[in-house]
Amino acid sequence: MLGPEYALLQPIYGELQDRIPSQEGPVRRILIFFGGVDQSNLTGLALSAVMELNRPDLQIDVAIFDKSSHYDDICNLADGHPGIILYSNLPSLAPLMAKADFAIGAAGIIPYPLF
Repeated sequence: MLGPEYALLQPIYGELQDRIPSQEGPVRRILIFFGGVDQSNLTGLALSAVMELNRPDLQIDVAIFDKSSHYDDICNLADGHPGIILYSNLPSLAPLMAKADFAIGAAGIIPYPLF
């Protein structure tokens, strides 16, 4: 059971793959998403790093669950920055992924060591 036909993804991801051209030109839109738990606040770390680029021309889409223990911190970090848009509890990331020129995130993590 290997291969994309066994991936546990909504069908929209496969449909969008054929319709979205490869990204060309400068990066103008970045998506940040580190999953629902993000215990280490990698979302905040990535957002802070992108903000340090000092690129007012960037739009930064940040997807985070409102139940995240770092939700308020992310909101405070984004406050006053019109280029940063926060999204909570989305049914799918596909629309944001389709618009992004670049994405920072993780498909999943294991919260404990395997060895």
